[in-house]
Amino acid sequence: MRSRHRFTLLFFAALLAGCASKMPQTAVAQAGPSRAVQAVADNRAVLSELAPGLVMRLEIDGSTVQMLDPELVLVPRALPRTSDGDRVVVTGWRGNERVSSVTIADQRVNVQEGVGIVIRDRRSVSVALPTPRRIDRIEVTLPGLTTPQRFPVGDIYERACAQRTDSEFCR
Repeated sequence: MRSRHRFTLLFFAALLAGCASKMPQTAVAQAGPSRAVQAVADNRAVLSELAPGLVMRLEIDGSTVQMLDPELVLVPRALPRTSDGDRVVVTGWRGNERVSSVTIADQRVNVQEGVGIVIRDRRSVSVALPTPRRIDRIEVTLPGLTTPQRFPVGDIYERACAQRTDSEFCR
């Protein structure tokens, strides 16, 4: 009985040794000279695709729009566009000059399982509007309506620029 246990123990030890030698070898990172992260140089490709912009949430109830949570952030310069379905148009203005515009899909028409097509009067739309220059208002045009709703945004830029007087965008 004792030799049987010894044989079993040796068998499993040999088996484990064989499995361990056939395991994939992990690559060892070559340590080179370390350097500090240089945000501008290291992120040049990403930053070149971004521009200052205004992001916000639009709460739509029928033909009434409410602008919520506007913030100045970096947004993609080129936003994807599609032509399918209803669209909400958001345009940034400075005085009488149109500075930028973006078209967003309006999720007003919804298909629900077991129900079919549902038209939603209340919905929320997120918007990222690139603004290469400061704007003082935005206009929101809903699908099927010709008269835009206007929202002043100059105070958002004033607050941001009070903290960043060195920014080229705030001059």
